Amino acid sequence: MLTERLPFYFVLLNGNSAVGLTKEISDGDFVSTIGLCGFLICLEGEIRISHDGTIYKMKRGDVYLNTSSIILRLLSRSANFRGVILVSKVDFVISLVHKATSPQNILYIRSNPCISLAPDAFDKFKSQVLDLYDSIGSDRFMDNENQTELLLVELMKAKAQCICYELFLLFFGNHPVKPLELSRADEIFHQFMLDLNANYKTERKVEKYAEMQNLTPRYFSKLIRDRSGLSPVQWVDQTIIAEAKQVLESTSMSIKQVALEFGFSNQSFFGKYFRQHTGISPFQYRKRNAR
Repeated sequence: MLTERLPFYFVLLNGNSAVGLTKEISDGDFVSTIGLCGFLICLEGEIRISHDGTIYKMKRGDVYLNTSSIILRLLSRSANFRGVILVSKVDFVISLVHKATSPQNILYIRSNPCISLAPDAFDKFKSQVLDLYDSIGSDRFMDNENQTELLLVELMKAKAQCICYELFLLFFGNHPVKPLELSRADEIFHQFMLDLNANYKTERKVEKYAEMQNLTPRYFSKLIRDRSGLSPVQWVDQTIIAEAKQVLESTSMSIKQVALEFGFSNQSFFGKYFRQHTGISPFQYRKRNAR
């Protein structure tokens, strides 16, 4: 199915039911967000969620943004609740973030994940989201001919990208970014995100990132894992693989050139690294996903 080639999927929430998951979500359930991000839009009723221990009560017109590696629980829903969740692989969103906003802004979203939309903005955004959902579920998308397969997949990706950009506009229109009161752990994690964004192409060693903040690698690694749910190594690998996939999909650079672009000494080393984290070679990935 073409839906399996999309880097995102939808979950429809109606009362206490969830359509689009392999299992039901019950009130109080923990929702894993490792390697995933996305948003929840409340269409009707109310829902209470816990985001890293902070409780938010959402009503019609509210949108919640998940920036990955958050401890998320769905606490309770009203009987008339209706909502839509778009869940995306981090790979798909990282490149958009690098183009459209800054790491500082994304880190701000982690601490301020909910916005309330004005009625006109809500109606427009809801229409965009439901249009994408309907397009994916249409006969045209489900029963396609081979020659249109790639075009349809890329069309759905483009629509999802437009929704992401629209969401950034809505968020920062409702939430002018202001300085945060950060704990020491927050400051270290936030600085790591900035250092990683600036150096991931040339530096993969955790020791170097710890050194940038005058910390021991052991303490640095524990703090980052406790704060985010991922180790520094996982953050580095996730970022490199996401960007390498983007380059393989959208450029004509040779595999050797891509390897050098991301700081690997040779194509063989890059190939082994890429296969270790994706299960396939860079060549196979490009063949499957080239635009």
